[in-house]
Amino acid sequence: MYHYHSGYGAMYSNGNVTGNDFDAWLVMPPINLPNADSIVFSFFVRPQYISNFYVLVSPSGDLWYDGFTDTLYIDRSTGYNTQWDSVALSLDAYRGRHIRVAFVHAGYNTLSNVAIDDVAISCGEIQITDTVWRTVTLNCDNTMGSVSGDGVYPDNSLVAISATAYEGFHFLGWSDGDTHAARLLLLVSDTTLTAYFDSIATPPLSDTVWHTVTVEANPEGVCELYGGGRYIEGETVEIGYIMPDTATKGGYWEFIGWSNGETDNPLYLKVISDTTIIANFQWMADTTNVGIDNHLLSTDDCHLSIYPNPAHGEVTVSVNEPSTISILDMTGRTIMPPTESKAVVSDDSHFSGYKVKISNLIPGAYFVRIATAKEVLVKKLIVK
Repeated sequence: MYHYHSGYGAMYSNGNVTGNDFDAWLVMPPINLPNADSIVFSFFVRPQYISNFYVLVSPSGDLWYDGFTDTLYIDRSTGYNTQWDSVALSLDAYRGRHIRVAFVHAGYNTLSNVAIDDVAISCGEIQITDTVWRTVTLNCDNTMGSVSGDGVYPDNSLVAISATAYEGFHFLGWSDGDTHAARLLLLVSDTTLTAYFDSIATPPLSDTVWHTVTVEANPEGVCELYGGGRYIEGETVEIGYIMPDTATKGGYWEFIGWSNGETDNPLYLKVISDTTIIANFQWMADTTNVGIDNHLLSTDDCHLSIYPNPAHGEVTVSVNEPSTISILDMTGRTIMPPTESKAVVSDDSHFSGYKVKISNLIPGAYFVRIATAKEVLVKKLIVK
């Protein structure tokens, strides 16, 4: 059929190359169909090098591809086509509805394209029926801003609503969770929404509310912490941890999360009250280096040994320099702090280590953590 192309049409391509099958989509704006007889959707098309050309309908007006569930037309012609085809399709099944129409094509083995022109919708006499009306009610604090778009509209109408903040205030969001100040509503029921605003003015210093943020680590001392301090209520602060560069013998500390359930590092926290937040770690033991014998676990100059091992009641940690001794369970949780160990001095007044009471520990496997001025050492202990 001869078709004289005047004005603007649309040509779209899927940029296909040999071996690929990518579909190309051309989606029309939403259409509100009248309640009428003989609704006809017509257009001229000229496909070139395609394997399939479809006209699809989204009955609900959904823009996402999986909403286009209905197929109106299929063309499986191939080769180079210089002629325009006239197509007329019935939309009677969708009368009175809000729909979208999409043109889709798949090419093969080369660049493919489809030209579309003179898209039109025609219908017969519009049927007058009892109209269903929907009410939109919009609320806000009139001292902070204004809203527009409320009123009475036909069912399935698309209604534009908006919220405008006055000077010194800003828009927060609608009561249904949407944060766009201007938006479209598809009316399927009566709708009531509230627009929320807040002040952006800085309060006087005398009225400022301050809160303290405390950042801790569990176990203590496994990392450097930052971000603690005093902040104005409503501020967003950055807190976090930094692991030391020095190596830890016998394994490593693994971060498992903050006490508020978050796992990001750094963590961004909005200050609304005095807050203590804890970075939790667990000990990941290197079983190739941690044993239950009395051999040294780290450098020889530390002269570390634990005896007896297995032990009951009390254990001696022999180390040649002042240290802090802690006992951890197998998850890395501190169950006996350093304050519960007692230094041992030999007969010649030389420091020789520590005695640690373990009578309150149930039988099982534990880690002894020895922190010297140079490094942190770990040795496995069996309590019997």
